[in-house]
Amino acid sequence: MKKKMLIGVVLIIALLAAGCTSAVEEKSDFERTELIASNRGDSNLVEIEKADPMNLSEEAQKELGERRNKEGSYVFTDNGKNYLAVFAGERNTGGYGLEIIEVVLVDSELMGSVEMMEPGSDMVTTQALTYPMDLVELINIENIGDLNVSIELENIR
Repeated sequence: MKKKMLIGVVLIIALLAAGCTSAVEEKSDFERTELIASNRGDSNLVEIEKADPMNLSEEAQKELGERRNKEGSYVFTDNGKNYLAVFAGERNTGGYGLEIIEVVLVDSELMGSVEMMEPGSDMVTTQALTYPMDLVELINIENIGDLNVSIELENIR
């Protein structure tokens, strides 16, 4: 079981390294995406709040829609607020989900801990393309201009 989880995490991280750009103010460094060590040492927990994509500007909503097809993370500013979005990419069925559990700031590294839910082999799922995503507002982060992003992904069923 752990071997399958490790292979899945390595695969997800490899896909996260794809990178992307945007017209919305952003900072994202997919080349630096890596597993986060469990011991974070002296770090600052970032206060996060779940955000509804429908409350974003049309431009930000459009950007999220364009990014949903690929796995990765996206840090951006919209209407004076800073956000972190994490995408699982396109999936062939329902039953998938993402949840940003914790965000920590260490130096200029924004590290997110994310849980990815996958359907079990015996689970009945919708046979439609889905695009799992989670979006949080970064409450106590003032400037995202120089931040690098790393995501720790944990698969759960």
